[in-house]
Amino acid sequence: MNDNCLEGMKCPNCGSEGPFRINGTACFIVHDDGTDEYNEVEWQDNDFCGCVNCNYDGKVIDFCVSEQQRKDMIDAYAQACVDSMDMDTLMDTAKEKIEDNCAGLDIYETAEDFREWHPEAFKSLYPCWVDRKETPENYEAEIEHVLVCSTAHMFNSDHIKKIMSMDAVTAFDTEYGVIIVIPSILKPDNEDREEESELRINIGDNIVNILKYAAEKGCWAVNFDCDCDALPFFATYDW
Repeated sequence: MNDNCLEGMKCPNCGSEGPFRINGTACFIVHDDGTDEYNEVEWQDNDFCGCVNCNYDGKVIDFCVSEQQRKDMIDAYAQACVDSMDMDTLMDTAKEKIEDNCAGLDIYETAEDFREWHPEAFKSLYPCWVDRKETPENYEAEIEHVLVCSTAHMFNSDHIKKIMSMDAVTAFDTEYGVIIVIPSILKPDNEDREEESELRINIGDNIVNILKYAAEKGCWAVNFDCDCDALPFFATYDW
């Protein structure tokens, strides 16, 4: 396992732990006949990264995301799709979305795979497939909380598009709005006010305050839905 320059990195396609081709930056002293030695080479999450073993390429972040983080991203998107899509559409759309965010990850190839990984989402789509031995009285469901409120808390549709395009926020568009996964920096136990301030600049105080409110209530995400009521203690906008 890598414990130096490539610590925590692994090819998402073949599992190789290196070497990798990475577009980095370094400061050189350059003479007419060439360069002197250089010091450190640096790279960022969004810089190019390629696997020498299998020639898979993507971004550095694609090689750093843990399997659990990838699964969490899939879970979040699957839940966002459940209420508005049938199984075939869900599978196709999830593949497209996940391949953009989790390049190289093995996606569920069949409905049976999806059923195994997301039993609650599957049962919501196809309740007739539920094992008849399971009843509301004896089935122990895993419940996760999502705060639901109106898209009127957003400035406008461009505001939603901006949030969807940000690397610092995990968000999924839905038929009626957008679901935003609450960033860890907004959880009650986080004390990094600098990152929170930067997020406020990028997505607005109102949205950050709503996400923090949801986090305090034990939620993992906020579903901004145009058909839902606004929260009376947060600002709303006409659009």
